[in-house]
Formats: sequence, structure tokens, C-alpha cells
Amino acid sequence: MAAKPKLKWLTLREGIWYYERRVPDRYKNLDPRSKVRLSCETSDFGEAVAARERLNRIVEDHSDCQRFQGPALKFPKAANRET
Repeated sequence: MAAKPKLKWLTLREGIWYYERRVPDRYKNLDPRSKVRLSCETSDFGEAVAARERLNRIVEDHSDCQRFQGPALKFPKAANRET
């Protein structure tokens, strides 16, 4: 049996992968959304996993919700790929 791909925090919508995390309860007063979704700007699963790792590092390193409140963040395509 083939190993299942690691989909944690990844969602496929209309052929594009998105990084998706729940807004923690302690930040509900700052951000009314239940989830934050950021486009990985790719349909390729391998690229999406790499983008997820980079985005997750940002979230974990800067866990103060002030940076993530408001409309969904937009990352330029270059920010989602290593050069």
C-alpha cells in the first residue's frame, strides 16, 4: 500500500493548493475568521509542501496574531519558492 501524502494544513481547491490553519480561540476577538487560508500559488503537490513548510515557519516564529489579522495575506509568487 502506498504511503498517504502529508496533507496537514494543505487544502486543494479548484486545482490550487492552499495553506489553511484554524484561528486559535485566544485570537477570536482579533480575527473573526474561523480559519486563515493562504494560496501556495501552485497546483504541484511537492511545491505546495515546500510552501507549507515555509509558511508554517513564519506562523510558528511570529505567533502574535497582530501580523495575521485582517484580510487574507497575499504572498508574491517569488516568496513561495526558494531561489
